[in-house]
Amino acid sequence: MVLKPRQSATPLEENLELQRALLNPIGSRKLSQIASAGDSVAIVVNDLTRPIPSDKIVPLLLKELSCVGVQKEHVSIVVATGVHRSCRKEELSRMLGKAAEQNVTIENHDCRNVDGLVNVGKTRGGVPVIVNRTFGEADIKILTGMVSPHHVAGYSGGRKSVMPGVAGLDALRIHHSQRFRPIGPAMGLLEGNRFHREAEEAAEIAGVDFIVNVVLNSNRQLVKATAGDMKESWQAAVSASEALCQIDVAEHADIVVTSPGGYPKDVNLWQSQKAISSAEVVVREGGTIILVAECEEGFGEYTFAKFFERTTSARDVIDEFNRRGYEPGLSKAFMYARALERAEIIVVTDKMSDAELAKIYTRRANSIDDALEMGKSRIGGTAKIAVMPHATEIVPVVTEQ
Repeated sequence: MVLKPRQSATPLEENLELQRALLNPIGSRKLSQIASAGDSVAIVVNDLTRPIPSDKIVPLLLKELSCVGVQKEHVSIVVATGVHRSCRKEELSRMLGKAAEQNVTIENHDCRNVDGLVNVGKTRGGVPVIVNRTFGEADIKILTGMVSPHHVAGYSGGRKSVMPGVAGLDALRIHHSQRFRPIGPAMGLLEGNRFHREAEEAAEIAGVDFIVNVVLNSNRQLVKATAGDMKESWQAAVSASEALCQIDVAEHADIVVTSPGGYPKDVNLWQSQKAISSAEVVVREGGTIILVAECEEGFGEYTFAKFFERTTSARDVIDEFNRRGYEPGLSKAFMYARALERAEIIVVTDKMSDAELAKIYTRRANSIDDALEMGKSRIGGTAKIAVMPHATEIVPVVTEQ
């Protein structure tokens, strides 16, 4: 069986749909009625791991701001890197297009730079709201992002641009700790999801004034844009995403072939792991997950593989996370290990070696056919196979009794 997101009606022309959203904000006044001359403005954008059309969104926001007298010299673009690496100059140019050439400040958020952070409060759950100083001290705070299923937060976008997007590491250690995380994969799960709720409260405390979020189909074409109030307009985008992404699955599969859907989502194993979380829901206990991902940057964040060193099994990584709580990399290692506890993992890539992957109890294959043969020989008999070519864009719901 092939599990993939539904295709929406005809994709929309990006500029027209974004302009429509800006002219018809949800739960909010127009941006031109919120900002005024003399204001300092921070616009938060996704980093290169999200295929969002920032090159279209940011110029439209700058135009709106210019119309009310906000000078470009007073506008800062903050890249929501979270704990990811900084974007390089050429990557920023590719992400932002002509906006990168305008007279605005562009800053990669650094969650470890204490001097570049400011504490603006604390959630009721005890999460400190420590955020990027440029963002936290701006008069007008704008978030941009993409809404799609997320394996911990339920859905991306909205509040996630603040927590973890521009949050400090000390805040992330608490917010990403076990006490706020769903027990298993949480694609599409918002009700009862403390990770989501704490992030939303943190963004409210930070004082978000306006957001622009988009929903893309599996071909990365724009099918919906929303703008306005952080909660209401984001929820409208979530509804649009849910209509595309929620897929009923009749039964668990012996083998699940999964992929995040190509670059930039498979730039490294750190990012590609999200496709494993979706497969984890569909594969049967003791089955095989085949991850198809280029991983041109290998593991990506070195701390991901680091936590598998000096272990004897995936369970050791899970125990380490339960003892220590969140650290960059350990959280990702925990989720990978959780999947290994359920199923074998084979990665189809020519950018990583057998020895590298063996360190994380994973086998490598040169092709999907080779991986399938490896999986079938291990399982024996006739295997039920599920294929998820855009696994990070679906919310699989197994209806098997």
